[in-house]
Amino acid sequence: KIMFVPVLTFISTKLEQYDQSEAKAREKDGSLAMLSAISEQLMNSDFKNQIEPLIQNYVIPELQSPHAFLKARACSVIENYQGLVWNSTEAVNVCANLVYQCLMENNLPVQVQAARAFGSFVDSEQFSAVILPIVPAVMNTLMDLSAKCEVDSLPSVLNVVVSKFAQELAPFAVAVTQRLV
Repeated sequence: KIMFVPVLTFISTKLEQYDQSEAKAREKDGSLAMLSAISEQLMNSDFKNQIEPLIQNYVIPELQSPHAFLKARACSVIENYQGLVWNSTEAVNVCANLVYQCLMENNLPVQVQAARAFGSFVDSEQFSAVILPIVPAVMNTLMDLSAKCEVDSLPSVLNVVVSKFAQELAPFAVAVTQRLV
């Protein structure tokens, strides 16, 4: 607890100083990694009401970063704050749509991290309504991704999506089964 406030101050300072240069992008990546590492403590602290503005101002914009490693890191941060209750419906919409765009990219590390972030949305009622229309496309992409690479977390994301949206995916059940076999 003694180090918590100085660490948050350090992270905040680094995030505010970011200017898109490669060197500063690496510093921001480190700051975002630290933000991920302290997610559990931050979610259970007196500072939890400051998480949403922090994510809105410094994480969500990186989902459109010119640096792929920052997009992947932003997805990772979003995944780590999966229990966050959002006050802004607009932020939920923007976040879900930008994670979806990352999932559709041709950059494998970004896609994998976006898949994991997407999986963290499924249990959130706030995100479920937003992602419902894109679930079939996401399912297709997740299956393609699973065929391309063997990442331990992808089958669990597929399972969570199928479990939550079974009724919506019913028309695609034959295609999904054929692809999985």
